[in-house]
Amino acid sequence: MIKKAVLTGINQKYDMCCSDSYNTINMYYDQELSFKKAFSCVGKTAIYCAMYQILDGNPDYSIYLNIYNVDTGKLVVGGNLMNEEVSYTDEDWEKTF
Repeated sequence: MIKKAVLTGINQKYDMCCSDSYNTINMYYDQELSFKKAFSCVGKTAIYCAMYQILDGNPDYSIYLNIYNVDTGKLVVGGNLMNEEVSYTDEDWEKTF
């Protein structure tokens, strides 16, 4: 996936991938990644996934985002991007250590 190269270009340990059905994005990073860069990567990847689903004949597409702590592999937050259910706090990050 093209966005994986963008994240690894920022830091080699970061990773982003989407499921084979293009309805789930898994993103691995830490709090060193700025919100602006993270938002940009997620936004571009979500557009890519939505377009793929629509072109594949799925007019009712959905996209879920799972954000993982890259250092521990633990889930920080997950939710449906279409319903704006994905947000986290510093405390959420702390729970993943």
